[in-house]
Amino acid sequence: TVYVTDACEITMRSGQSTGHKVLQMLKTGRQLELLETNKKTGYSKVRTKGGREGWSLSRQSVKAFAAKHRLVKAEQRLGLLSQSKSETSKMLTTLTSERDELRSSLTQCEAANERLSSDLADIRRTAANTLSINADNKRLKQTIIDMERELQAIQLEAEDLRDKTARDWFMSGAGVIVLGILIGLIAPRIRLRRKSSWDSFS
Repeated sequence: TVYVTDACEITMRSGQSTGHKVLQMLKTGRQLELLETNKKTGYSKVRTKGGREGWSLSRQSVKAFAAKHRLVKAEQRLGLLSQSKSETSKMLTTLTSERDELRSSLTQCEAANERLSSDLADIRRTAANTLSINADNKRLKQTIIDMERELQAIQLEAEDLRDKTARDWFMSGAGVIVLGILIGLIAPRIRLRRKSSWDSFS
C-alpha cells in the first residue's frame, strides 16, 4: 500500500511516460495498491480502490500516509481525545456530585436510624411500664372485688344481728308486758287473801 504524496494532485497514466494517456488525477492522501515498481523508468504500477490500474511516478507516492492527512487525522484524534476528556471530566463531576449526595443521604439515614432506635427503646420501656401498670390494676381490681364481697358479707351479718336483736328486744318487751299483766291480775287476789287471814285471827 502506498499513498499519494503532498503534491496536491498527481497523474495516473496508461504507460510509463508523460506521453501516455492520463487515466485519472489522484489527490493527495489517496490510498493506492502498489502492484509493481520499475526503477529504470521511475514509474510504479498502482490500483485504486475502485479497481482502476495505471502508472504514476514512484517519487509521487509514499508508503507512509501523507503528512497533511496525518496531521488532519492527528488533529481529529486529538479532538476526539479532548472531547472524551471533557466528557470524562463532566462524568467525573457528575459522579462526584452523586457521591456527595449519597454520603449526605447516608448521614441523614444514619441519624434517622438512631432516632428511630431511641424512639423504639422508649416505646419498649413505656410498653413494659404499661404492662406492669396493667398487672397492678388487675391486682387492685381483684382486691377491690374481694373487699366488696367481704363488705357485703359483713352487711348481711349486720342485718342478721339487727334482726335478731330486734326479735330479742321484742320478745323481752312482750315478756315484760305479759309479766306485768300477770302481776296485775295476781297481786289483788294475794292482798285479799292476806286480809281475810288477818281478819280470822282477830
